[in-house]
Amino acid sequence: MEELFTWAQAQGVGCSLVAPDACNRTLLAARAILPGEAFVTIPQRLLLNADLCHQDPVYGHAFSQLKKEAGADIDSRHLLCLLLIIERAKGAASLWHPYIQYLPETYDDPLWWGEEEVALLGGTCLEIAVKQHHKITAKLTCWRDHLVQLLRTAEKEEGAKVLQEAAGGWALSDKAILWAKSTVWSRAFNIPYLGGIDKPGVALLPMGDLLNHDPGRHVAWHTGPTGLDAFHFITHTPVEQGCTLYSNYGNKSNEELILGYGFALPHNEADFFHVMVGLAGTSKPEPENSSDAVPDERVVQRRALLQRLGLSTSHYLKLQEPQGPGQAAQVALQPLLNTAAICLMPDQLAYHWWQAPAAAKQLSPDNSLATGARHATQANAVDSHIGSQAVPGLVEVKASAGVAHAERRVDSVTAKRGVPLPVGFSETATAVSAGTAPLAQEPAAAASAPQPSRSPAAGVSVRNSTDGSPFGCSPLHVQIQLLKSLRRLLTAKLDAIAGDSAEEDQLLAKQPGCNQAAVMALEYRAGQKEIASAALTSLVQKSSDAVCLAAARLPAQSSWVSAEGQFSTAEQEPSWWSKLGVQCNKLQESILPLHALASPCPADSLPTTKTANMSVACQHGLVTTATIRSGDLLISIPQHAVVTTDQPQQVTLQLASMAYDQALHWHTTLSSNPQQHASLPQPAEGTIKADDHQEAQSVSQEQLLGSLVGQWGPSGGVTLCLSARLVLAQLWPHHKTSQLAADLSEALGGLPVEQEVMTEAQQLLQQLQSLLPQLQSQMDIQESAWQGETVLKAHVALLWAISCMAQCSQRNSEGKGALLAPLINCLPQELVGVVADLMWDKDTGSLHVLAACNLPARIPLTSGLTAVGADPEHLIMTRGPEMLAWAQQITQGQGHALLPWQAPDAASFQLCIEPAEEDELRDSKMELLVASALGTTHALTATSSQERLLAALAVCGCDAAQLEQLGAADLITAFCQSNSTARQDSDSVASAVQQDLLDKTEQQLQHQQDAFVTELLRPQSALQVAQQTLASLLEAERMQLVSDDTSALSNCLAHISHRSCVQSLQQYQQELVHILDHHLCQARVEGKHRKRKKSHFSRRDKHQHMQKRMQDIA
Repeated sequence: MEELFTWAQAQGVGCSLVAPDACNRTLLAARAILPGEAFVTIPQRLLLNADLCHQDPVYGHAFSQLKKEAGADIDSRHLLCLLLIIERAKGAASLWHPYIQYLPETYDDPLWWGEEEVALLGGTCLEIAVKQHHKITAKLTCWRDHLVQLLRTAEKEEGAKVLQEAAGGWALSDKAILWAKSTVWSRAFNIPYLGGIDKPGVALLPMGDLLNHDPGRHVAWHTGPTGLDAFHFITHTPVEQGCTLYSNYGNKSNEELILGYGFALPHNEADFFHVMVGLAGTSKPEPENSSDAVPDERVVQRRALLQRLGLSTSHYLKLQEPQGPGQAAQVALQPLLNTAAICLMPDQLAYHWWQAPAAAKQLSPDNSLATGARHATQANAVDSHIGSQAVPGLVEVKASAGVAHAERRVDSVTAKRGVPLPVGFSETATAVSAGTAPLAQEPAAAASAPQPSRSPAAGVSVRNSTDGSPFGCSPLHVQIQLLKSLRRLLTAKLDAIAGDSAEEDQLLAKQPGCNQAAVMALEYRAGQKEIASAALTSLVQKSSDAVCLAAARLPAQSSWVSAEGQFSTAEQEPSWWSKLGVQCNKLQESILPLHALASPCPADSLPTTKTANMSVACQHGLVTTATIRSGDLLISIPQHAVVTTDQPQQVTLQLASMAYDQALHWHTTLSSNPQQHASLPQPAEGTIKADDHQEAQSVSQEQLLGSLVGQWGPSGGVTLCLSARLVLAQLWPHHKTSQLAADLSEALGGLPVEQEVMTEAQQLLQQLQSLLPQLQSQMDIQESAWQGETVLKAHVALLWAISCMAQCSQRNSEGKGALLAPLINCLPQELVGVVADLMWDKDTGSLHVLAACNLPARIPLTSGLTAVGADPEHLIMTRGPEMLAWAQQITQGQGHALLPWQAPDAASFQLCIEPAEEDELRDSKMELLVASALGTTHALTATSSQERLLAALAVCGCDAAQLEQLGAADLITAFCQSNSTARQDSDSVASAVQQDLLDKTEQQLQHQQDAFVTELLRPQSALQVAQQTLASLLEAERMQLVSDDTSALSNCLAHISHRSCVQSLQQYQQELVHILDHHLCQARVEGKHRKRKKSHFSRRDKHQHMQKRMQDIA
């Protein structure tokens, strides 16, 4: 080290403030160094950088040719690696020979590890990054060999001879490439001004790379205001005489430190766990060119919306300090939740976020740690002041937040590093359907006295009350869907990491004989597991908050718990399933009047009842009877009490044959007298009863299915879905059971959901027709008897069995087939994976239902809970018009905003805008609508702006000359480039440089899109034509939506449930008509306003002209 120090001083390196520490291969302070002092200065001629490649008289031409051929694939670091090999091969002839001799022969980064140590990284992002860096070394090998060929071609044999003969051909070995790559990646500095202003470069610094890393130090460096001065290394942290000098490589995680430098820090606060959320679409390759993909319109719009809101599909989860003693560390998930919410939320809510530009400021705080971004790990190039002199291009690396500088020493000699260009890692995107937001505020303290108009759950402390973020504004069923998807994603990534628990990895790292590489790998792996586990814990809390918030919004009149807090069913009565050994803990099976009428109805239309709140449909459900903790065993079902099948169709036929005799009676009863359904179902003959003394092990599958059929009848909660009722109305239009379905079909006419319901009904009809012959054969019904009411009973039984399998079955652990069991039907499928988990106990063979989150007592676990906040189309398709009627009347009767369409900007009417079929430019315009993120589908709400809608209409009305003038071709080209970059990012592991490129490309595209829309609507004539076209479209949609026949339906409906279902659809229709009227009026008013304004300008111009003429005459 003395030789290096002497050589450096002889070459003009200013190092009088430092002294060599030969034992630790670093530098000490020769005297006290004050903040702002430059303790090392290095002349630029000693900075070994890539620009010297092209200036070399022997190798310059070959380097220039190589750069020309390789293009953007080869960057400054790659060229510097090749130059470093050449300088080492020159030996003493090289200016940097003393410096190169001092460099380590080997390094500790993963490229130098053995197979066993690399295998410890299995399933981590670091494993993928190591593979990428091996690809870099392979490219370097090819470029080096090609450089030798170029030297021979240019008749520079002396250059090729140096590489071939030096050290026995070492320069052409694989070890030379590995050594050069590790040297540059670990020791090179980023310099913004290298040889001039705004000329960034990467350089190796003799003497400057002898400093170890301390994240608590504040350092900076620069090359003067013109970029031509010596390299100045400055410390802003005071250093006492004799103390070790440190650098700061940036707020880097252990993942980056291990890969780039070969060491790790204990308890590194910068560690992150990478999660990438994908946008699932229907992109398909073009037939003639498989490399060009047709982007899905919805994916394009959601990706553009994420960009505008400052959200990203890549998230870097970090541990946060525990909020109190004894509490576990948490992970801030709000940015990730907001991204998933934008990907999954209904179109009308997404359209609302397009109309809220101010939301982007709320969702993009300056705190990069809160956003989950990795970019805070980079050094910042800023214009700063050193003393009284301004220094442009200063690179400043500040101390990490919460890290006090300390005398930290890394034992490995390879820890003496500079700050290289950032290297990032990510994994292939996982589709969820498919920034930051303020954290949810703490709720106000619950009132001491219970409110009579609220559910018993209203007193529960809820953290995630609506906070204005995309996640907080999403309906519960969307929140549950994204929480379930994120939980699967995090669990899969955690399970993929090699080894067992984080604790076991830490114990293995402390075992004697564990080498340094293995210790780094195990500690890094343990840190990844710790962050992922903490993220899953935070998801559990989010799930609890979401469910409690939804339960708190349910009015007491719709609750299954009385005002006194007593359960409304006889829980003491033994259940038939208890005979089978089924155990239920902290839950109670109850008859839940999910569809209730909260407002009194005319007395002549009500059946005899003692209360105005009569249930029109009941279903089984579960209510928590005590506080539940995540992991609690809720239900245990022995294997003999579970029906598992890989052929759900066969079970469907079995259920239909068992329900055949009672199916028509059930359907008739449901359509005429639902008042009888308020009691517990009676088990059918031949089924299991609570007082039965039959051995549980001897129960047959037929008996079990028979008992389930008795429980799951209409009085037990399984009713025909809307599409099934429409199928019956189509097949049996004149039967009394089809009256309600016929009226519903009439009321659906013109509604946006009509086409979707009819399509589902058509698919169900095809399934019915395929199963009907099998049911006839299974029941051995003769062809002569297969007519009339017999066929009707078969239709009802089959449709009911199909509905039963859809509502009551759960997927098995492999995700294939289905399973049926007592109590399982009471747990909605939407809540499985968020509120509860189904697992098989390998030891006992029992099916266990485990709590997946924490819940207080008296929380309903039912499908009615997921209806809170759902839009009407979702309710109609998933729960039927009864649930829609219940939600509407509860909202009107109690004033609770359960339904988003009753909020100011949540109602939605989807309007499709496409160019005419005969338009010669139709294909180009369709592509332009996608490229501009305008799209063809627009969700109109009562308060939404018409700008995007008018812009889409203006695109459809443009001719070829107008499109060319607007720069449509440039916008489409920019969009294709951005889409290609995004596709490459989702299909491979992206580095931080690639992520920056993607962000920059999307930002440029966003500016082009905004400019295009502005220019599109700037001409008054184009805007006026678009408004006239919009008015015509809205008038046509309104005429199609409004029907004179449906307005008279309610006058002839005698039954309350019949009336409520039809009236709910009519009310929904009125909401849609109101939206159309609002936008129709707005389009007409704006048109008249612009016309009057134009007329006013004409009169003013004419008046000014007359005045000027009179002045001329005078």
